[in-house]
Amino acid sequence: MKEFPLSKAYRFIEPGPVILLSTFNGQKNNVMTLSYTMVIDDSTPLIAVSMGTWDFSFDILLSERECVVSIPSDNMLEKTVDIGNCTGADTDKFAKFGLTAVKAARVKAPLIKESPVNLECVIEDDSLLGRYNLIILRVVKAWCSQEHFRKIHHNGDGTFTVDSETFDMKSRMTRWPEYIS
Repeated sequence: MKEFPLSKAYRFIEPGPVILLSTFNGQKNNVMTLSYTMVIDDSTPLIAVSMGTWDFSFDILLSERECVVSIPSDNMLEKTVDIGNCTGADTDKFAKFGLTAVKAARVKAPLIKESPVNLECVIEDDSLLGRYNLIILRVVKAWCSQEHFRKIHHNGDGTFTVDSETFDMKSRMTRWPEYIS
């Protein structure tokens, strides 16, 4: 073994799949790519997300107190990365990336038709924002058109999905070049 940089240790314990988090600010839909997620409780169910205060979706989520967590399929990989490389402050991401907004049942934020899983969520707890930038979401409605994905992911019912193929997307990471070293 050889010593490994602490700044890269998170790569080995990344807990959940990359998600698309959609919001609605009363006037327009927005969507962002987010990879810091984890299950908190599967019976309630609660999930945690961590996002930057600089993200356009951050203020919308805190103001509206609801969102949709969509889990994209592997055929959306490039689109998912590209969504994360621009801001909803000046881009209609649904139009730009050909996403279909579908009316949710319990929240104002849209479901994403192209994603096989959509979870309507409300903020359960934001008391860890200042210290850890962590928001706990309670899933209030779940939609699924495809149950299994091509990556390691615990589906919450004792089943696992395994993906052993690696895709190099460094050339698409234009907004966050510091994460590709």
